[in-house]
Amino acid sequence: AENNDNTPEKCYELVTDSLVKSALEKDKGEDAELISFEVKPFTKAGDNYLCVIAEVLIKYRLDDSEYDVSYVAKLNPLRPESSMDEVLEEMFGRETDILSIIIEGMNEQLEMLDLPPIKAPKLFSWSLEKNNEGFLAENLREEGFKMFDRRKGMDLNHCTLEDWNDINHLAYQTFDKLMVSEVENTCDYLKNAGPQYEKCEKWLTDHNDIPVDIRFVDFQNSKKASPALDFNYFLYSSINGDLRLAERDTMIGIYYDAFQEVFEKSGKPVPFSIPELMEELDNNKIHAMCCAILLVPSAIADKDELFDMDKYKDDDMEECVKLTKENYRKY
Repeated sequence: AENNDNTPEKCYELVTDSLVKSALEKDKGEDAELISFEVKPFTKAGDNYLCVIAEVLIKYRLDDSEYDVSYVAKLNPLRPESSMDEVLEEMFGRETDILSIIIEGMNEQLEMLDLPPIKAPKLFSWSLEKNNEGFLAENLREEGFKMFDRRKGMDLNHCTLEDWNDINHLAYQTFDKLMVSEVENTCDYLKNAGPQYEKCEKWLTDHNDIPVDIRFVDFQNSKKASPALDFNYFLYSSINGDLRLAERDTMIGIYYDAFQEVFEKSGKPVPFSIPELMEELDNNKIHAMCCAILLVPSAIADKDELFDMDKYKDDDMEECVKLTKENYRKY
């Protein structure tokens, strides 16, 4: 049945006693007793597009003492019925599998090799009931982490993420109809821009803060693919052009050294050489550039420039595409 009540408060009802108790037990042990919990907003417009992200503030009792803990909830946005329902259902299943099966399993193997674990938030509980999907995970803000500014390009310190390279299977994935239109926009842009963009305004600014630690979040579109797709996508979408040109080979070397170490410690042959990786990167660089062109307008757009996905229906595709084209012309 169609669900038209997609206010955040309605979505918060997906955080049930059962979901919270399961998370508390996984995190604090079977003796932890739930006293109460409250669900609050956690992100602002532009930070996420497809789901509702909330904070769950919990009071619990353990060993005759009371404590507080905070988790992050990722919830079905309960939008009007559309073809995106199936996409969301698949995404929640994929992301919980990535966090609970693949990453946990790979971390066990990395521990056996005396290598650091994959740095991702801990998953505590989840529900994959149709139209009621959601999960509770570690609140990284409690550990001092903050989301990287989507309007800025990363510096070299932030780009040194070699701990992740042994699971470099992420690739760009989105919705077919909208993607076809956006790819057409990209082609038109590349054909018509001509020499006017030989000298561009600086859209993104670099910064010099040094990261102490990192965590990878948002695995909803993860899949197994060529590492070149993921690596190129990162190079073209997350850092400025001058740094990419100057340090591309440095970052490839960092990536490959970490990748190679995992295989050597496990006693298995490395599946490809650096020259083979370089060739694969070159073969896929057009894909990466197009992905970056598709991503940047949404990544740096203001709140009033974003299509309201909470009200999305299949009939809104033309309006969504129109707004996307306007953002292309602007940026």
